[in-house]
Amino acid sequence: MTISYPKVCLLTALILLAGCAQNREVPNLRTQVGELSQKVTTLTEQATALERQKQLNQGSTSGVYLLPAANTPARLQSTVGELSVALDRVKSEANGSQAVLHIRALSGETLPAFKAMVEWGRLDEHGQLQNADALSQPIQNNDSLLPRTAQSFELRFSDVPPEQLGYVRLHSVEPLAAQAADPNGPPRTRIKKERQSALFYSAERTADYGRIEGWSAPSFSTFCCSMCSRFIPVSTPAQRRRR
Repeated sequence: MTISYPKVCLLTALILLAGCAQNREVPNLRTQVGELSQKVTTLTEQATALERQKQLNQGSTSGVYLLPAANTPARLQSTVGELSVALDRVKSEANGSQAVLHIRALSGETLPAFKAMVEWGRLDEHGQLQNADALSQPIQNNDSLLPRTAQSFELRFSDVPPEQLGYVRLHSVEPLAAQAADPNGPPRTRIKKERQSALFYSAERTADYGRIEGWSAPSFSTFCCSMCSRFIPVSTPAQRRRR
């Protein structure tokens, strides 16, 4: 039997190279497995938090609960209509946490002016609310010149870091009272506009009367000044000096 040593050496080298290639892929595979395991853990925690959020909202007679870990909007039937409420961008800050609360009108109509309360706190290891340590702050949505169906609020949760922020609750949503029944403004502004309208109306009637009677320009100016003095008080030089 004849053995070709060059061929044997080549075969041995190929086997060794294949083994080295497999060894280099092992760390990559371990990294991918670790990433997949982390994603599975995150999805499991999110599913658990979402189930807990649904339970809290089903048992709530007023307001809506949001769990940051659920990362899912919730619906609220309020006095200003049905709203979609969501919480995102939860991150830490110097004295606690901050986040953005999004409120949207599900009807697609303009979101009216309203005020509400935001409560936040922790959950225990069993997912129960720790109401004894809960804090709250008011929020308000004012009228806008342009119609909008949604509004966002930047919130700060003092004394609670993001990892301990168990829940956020929106409640006591109430529409803001109308500032004035007259669309032209408050009563003082309305009276001022009425006086101005009366002044312009009197000036127009006076001009027509002057043209009919054939008044000269000086006579017409004198008459207009006497009419204007009834609406606009004119101070004398002595009064201006006393001021």
